Amino acid sequence: CIMSKKIIRLTESELKRLIIEAVKNSLNEGIRINRTKEGNFVTFDDSENGLIDGPVVGEITLPQSNLKVTTYSMFKRVGAKNASDANPLLFALKRKNNWTLTNLDAFWERFGEILTLFLRDHSLEKIVMLPSTHDVNSIFASKIKELSPDTIIYEGFLTKLSVEEIEESIDEPNSYFRQYWLNKGGQAELDAAHELLQSYLNKMEDGIFSYSSIPSMELRKSIINTLKLTELGERYCDEINGKDILLLDDSIAAGQTAESAINALNQCYTPNSISLITLFSQKF
Repeated sequence: CIMSKKIIRLTESELKRLIIEAVKNSLNEGIRINRTKEGNFVTFDDSENGLIDGPVVGEITLPQSNLKVTTYSMFKRVGAKNASDANPLLFALKRKNNWTLTNLDAFWERFGEILTLFLRDHSLEKIVMLPSTHDVNSIFASKIKELSPDTIIYEGFLTKLSVEEIEESIDEPNSYFRQYWLNKGGQAELDAAHELLQSYLNKMEDGIFSYSSIPSMELRKSIINTLKLTELGERYCDEINGKDILLLDDSIAAGQTAESAINALNQCYTPNSISLITLFSQKF
């Protein structure tokens, strides 16, 4: 580490401590992190430091249609500039990358209190869950069902596109991806973006597309359709058309997954309205 032209020697433990502090200061999550050889242990401290208790109301505007979608966040992240899904607290809830939440009951108890406030002011009829490989969405849905037994929750309506399907869609002559990068900097910019995206697509596990595998937020913004309806979803048109629909997802970073879900639903359904409820959001 070089500061003021002086070489500063750090032990491995000191370096880890500095990294942890940098993560905490940049994300300002309102949590405590303890890193050991066994993993990363996160304690939710139930404070207002870095998390605003919801329901926080926000709005997403879809780039293709200018449709405005209301969002409701149980917790809103603050002080997290350009954050994505790289959220220690969410990692811990998803049991991802050796992150563990040490006081899980306390977190879900606080979440239940906030959700109760939301349900007091909103009558929920039909919820569509976004696809997830983790159980956070399912826990979220079960908490809603527990507090609002008459709410119908649909699982398996939407599925992620494969890497091959994404590759085909962005190569179409009039794709949003092509237009986005051509407008930004012409053919050279498009070629560079395409090459960079391909390097990320090649690393995606099981051949399934995932925004979380793309660190560039600019690149993410140029890919707007990543979900499609399943056969199950296509069979429920009569139950969705003309209804107020609430999408459920565990987090919103830039909103691309939500936009993809709304685009997929609007291709086959004519809902009266679409809103979105989430556990965490950064800017919505």
